[in-house]
Amino acid sequence: MCYVQCCLEKLELFNVTTKRFMTHHLNSQFEGFKKYNELSQTSVDEFVAALHNFGELHDCKAVFYALTPQEVIRDFHAIGQSTLDDEIRITLTKCPQNNRPATAQNYFKCMISNKKLKNPFREAFDYREFRSSDYDYAFTIPGPPTYDRRQVAAAIRKRISALGCN
Repeated sequence: MCYVQCCLEKLELFNVTTKRFMTHHLNSQFEGFKKYNELSQTSVDEFVAALHNFGELHDCKAVFYALTPQEVIRDFHAIGQSTLDDEIRITLTKCPQNNRPATAQNYFKCMISNKKLKNPFREAFDYREFRSSDYDYAFTIPGPPTYDRRQVAAAIRKRISALGCN
């Protein structure tokens, strides 16, 4: 968790003195790289506002968990699911409170136990795995490929087959 905070500090995204996310340079980064991604100014403004809304974060754990819901929401948006943001936030917020420790496995269980989120979460999870297997996708010009369920399923089948797990 402190590793995440350290990385954010080195990237000048978190100020340890003010205990706040730093957003002053995000618009200039957006302008410099917008030809390589599909973000809109509105998306950047919403992200900046979300970071400001966190207020002060006093320890590594708070910094780490502040980003968790937004990362999951981003994955849902990547597969074309943009109407479930509130449901995701509520589910992820309640998960560690339901007598479950804050572990990746328990968050996974919370997400798939929610009937509204179960199937989209599986797609988003598979797509993240697919994207994470080849970081070159992020640098594809004019931008990352749009989500294609068949392409992701084929890539996963290929990987499973290569491991001899079919």
